[in-house]
Formats: sequence, structure tokens, C-alpha cells
Amino acid sequence: YVDAEAGSDTNDGLSPSSAFATLQKASDATTSHTTIYVADGTYRNANFGTSSADNGPVVAFRNVREIVLSNLPGHLPRIEFDGSAGVSGYNVRGFEVRGFEVKGSADQITYEEAMADRPLHSRRFSGRGIAIWGGVHIHIHGNVVHHAPGAGILVNASDYCTIARNVVHNNTWWSANA
Repeated sequence: YVDAEAGSDTNDGLSPSSAFATLQKASDATTSHTTIYVADGTYRNANFGTSSADNGPVVAFRNVREIVLSNLPGHLPRIEFDGSAGVSGYNVRGFEVRGFEVKGSADQITYEEAMADRPLHSRRFSGRGIAIWGGVHIHIHGNVVHHAPGAGILVNASDYCTIARNVVHNNTWWSANA
């Protein structure tokens, strides 16, 4: 369990009353065959708001199997990012993301800033909402993804992927790949 308002990363995350505070802590503690339930609140990447060009994702999953990242029933958690991604998955199998609002920082970037970064390809200007970099049996559904400087939802080098019932808008404004 993850709860941005009432949780703590010193908790064990095994119940709503002992929830973690951050998504990355939950990912770090996750083993395969786990569901992570996320309560209402806003979840951000480290160094959010510093205008750093190289911030990382809010949460990254690596080399895991059968993981569900889900809103707690009745909740709509918000993931805000100004780095490489809201949610990233690398070499994941049986990975599901559902029930989130994912908002990037594209509406806070000026045209002049974006043009100056074109040859650099900084994370701040190419961040993706939900990005999977290699996997199989991926299911991304029931999310609202918007204002990502790069792709809203991206799946690369993966098989058996379902992307359904998402609302995706106002993405890919500033990426050098746009």
C-alpha cells in the first residue's frame, strides 16, 4: 500500500495503516506477483520542481513479473512528473497499470526552452507518461495521461500488450522526437 499523505517510507507497506509514502519505495520493496494499491494523493519524482533537466521517473520497475500498480478502489491518485517518466517499466512481464491520472510538465515549458534543448534531448523535455521498455503481457488501462513532453503512453520492444480505456491528451509537445 502507498499513501502520499498518511504513509511513511519507514513503514512495511503491507497494510493501509502501514503504507509507504512514495511509489518508488513500493517498487523497491516489490517482489514478483505483487499488487500495489495507491491511495489518493499526489506522487512526484525526486527533485520535482527544481527545473533539473535530468530528473528520473516517479517510479521505475525493473526485471519483475506479475506486478499490478493500481489505484485503491474509490481513489484517483495523481502522478506528476518533470523527469523521464511518470511510470517506467524495464524488462517486465505480466505488468499492469490502472486507475491513475498521470500529468507531465509540458504546460510549464516554454517554446524557447524546448527549442534550446532540441540537440540535448534532456529528460525534462522528453518525459513520457507511462513508458515500458521491454516486456510481455503488458496491460495499461483506465488511466488519464496528459501534458507529457514526450509520449503519453509508450511501449517499446514488447509483446502481448493491451492499451485500453485510457484518456490521453496534450502530449508530445516538446520532445525532440515530436
